[in-house]
Formats: sequence, C-alpha cells, structure tokens
Amino acid sequence: MKDDALRTILKEEGWCALYRGIAPSLFLVSHGAVQFMVYEELRKFVVDFKSKEKGKTPKTDVKLLVRLLEDLSEILRDSVNYAAIGASSKLAAILMTYPFQVIRARLQQRPNHDGIPRYVDTWHVVKETALLKVFEAFTRVSLQAF
Repeated sequence: MKDDALRTILKEEGWCALYRGIAPSLFLVSHGAVQFMVYEELRKFVVDFKSKEKGKTPKTDVKLLVRLLEDLSEILRDSVNYAAIGASSKLAAILMTYPFQVIRARLQQRPNHDGIPRYVDTWHVVKETALLKVFEAFTRVSLQAF
C-alpha cells in the first residue's frame, strides 16, 4: 500500500510533491514551545496573584520561608487552577499554529485530473484562502440583509 502510494506520487507529481508542505510543517514544530511558554507565564501569574492575595508579610526570614513553602504547597495542590492553565495554554498554541495546518493540508492535496496542483506555494494558499473567506463572509452578510 505504501509502495503504491509512493510510486503513484512520484509518477504523477514528481519528487517535489514529496516535500510539498514542508515549510508550514516546520512552523508546526513551534506548537509545543508556544504551549510551554504560555503555560509558564500563566502559572507565574497565578502564583504571583495568590501570593499577593495573602497580603501579610512575616517579619523574620525563617517565618517568611515557612510561609512561602506553605503557600507554594497550597498552590500546587490546587489542581483546578493547573487544569485551567493547561487547557488555556493548549488553546493558545492551537490558535497560533492551526493556520499552518490548514496551509500544509491544502498544499498536500492531490492535483486535479490534469495533474496541475491547485496551489503553487504557501503564499498562494494564503492569498486564495483569504480571498475565499472574504467572499464567503461578504456573501453571508449580503444574504442576511435581504
């Protein structure tokens, strides 16, 4: 099955077709990095917010250290916050990288029966998709007006 697909692609589209969509795929590597960065920033925000919420500052360094350790353990036990932070960071990463998945998928579409690919390169996908979506939005708004 895999050999047949490889032969078909090479026969109909050539070697370049095997690498079509590689540029958007390279941007998709950043998904994990974006998610980690957002997670860490949100976690810092929650930790700072909770520590400021306590409001009291102990007089001695030992009491301060004990208080900070207690606060830290309380924050770490609060799994609802961390679940929300994890979900939010995943959502942010998806929103930032999903357009690259669309571009990659459209570039990797099989050519029409003439053997001509619908999209030439990444920029062509972006332009065509943007024009299509603007036209769809304009049509939808126009039809609602009647």
